[in-house]
Amino acid sequence: MSPQQKGKMKKKGFPPEERVKVVVRMRGLNANESQMGTSILDVGSRSWKVKGNKTCVQTTNTGESLPEKIGRTIFSYDRVFDEYASTEEIYEESSRELVKSF
Repeated sequence: MSPQQKGKMKKKGFPPEERVKVVVRMRGLNANESQMGTSILDVGSRSWKVKGNKTCVQTTNTGESLPEKIGRTIFSYDRVFDEYASTEEIYEESSRELVKSF
């Protein structure tokens, strides 16, 4: 969420516990994708990379930036987890307080 969006939420009087929190978990390749090998990982394919803990960036599989004409390639969320994050870590950081509130 951008600082401007956060400011709008505060101005509208939404307390933090009533705000929507968007959390994304990036996954690694599944078994079928892994078995396909490099055929799905050619230079023209797109890939998502986690940058920091709040941003996903779409790149080529070689890590190069996509051309601007492709469209929006950077997305920000309240929290982004990479494929190595454990379910426990994700739960503790994103859902525990919500679950306890019921």
